[in-house]
Order: sequence, then structure tokens, then C-alpha cells
Amino acid sequence: MNEKKELNKNRNEKSRILMMSIIAYFAVFVLKKIDVVSNYMGIVLMILLYVYANYNLINIFFISKRTTFKIYIFLFLEVIYFFTGAFSLASIAVYLILLWILDYSIIKDEGREETPRINRFFQIYIVFKVVFILTMIFFM
Repeated sequence: MNEKKELNKNRNEKSRILMMSIIAYFAVFVLKKIDVVSNYMGIVLMILLYVYANYNLINIFFISKRTTFKIYIFLFLEVIYFFTGAFSLASIAVYLILLWILDYSIIKDEGREETPRINRFFQIYIVFKVVFILTMIFFM
């Protein structure tokens, strides 16, 4: 009973940190749009806050080092991919295939009984990606 209470307390703390990092992300976005923060500083801060928010999201859903490592590597490659690659239907298709491979790999590691939790994670994770891409498009 006490262990469950501690787990919920830890999850609530992680959720608050996640919300604060999301709010900070949009605060930097607004500060950039009203020209309080320079372009370079704004983009660096937004990328760092985006990665930090994803880090917190991952830690809310997963505690397995193997699973979190896979997602961290995917996140790192994704940030590089978004800033070096051109957006096209082919690049989006490649990204979706890689995302599906990541999903399959996580389900294989965590087990089929964890599929609903993994699906919830990926729903939120994809929303993060869409919001991130849209803000970066409007940022540029």
C-alpha cells in the first residue's frame, strides 16, 4: 500500500515537471515571436525544452533501461532528422516506418500485456511530435 502511494507521488511529481517544461517551451516560443529572445537562442532553448519534456514523458511511462534507451536514441535521431532533412512525403513515410519499428520493439521488450500502456504513450508521443513540428514551422 505504501509502495503504491510512493509510486503515485513520484508519477505526480514527474507529471508536474512535464507540464512545467511544456509551459516553458511555449513561453520561449512566445518570447521568440515577440522578439524578446534571439532566433538562435530561441531555437536552442526550444530544442532543449522539447527534449526535456520528452525525457519526462518517457520516464512517466517506462522504467526499463532497455526501453528508455531505445526511445532516447530514437529521440536523438529524430531531432537530427527534423533539422537536417527536408519534409516530404517520402521522409514522413520513412519516419512513420521507423516509429512503427520502435513501437514493435518496445512491445517485444515490455510484453504484449503492456500494449495498452505503450499505445497511450505513443498517442501522447505523437501529439508531442506534431506540436513540435508545427511550432518549428511557425518558428522559422
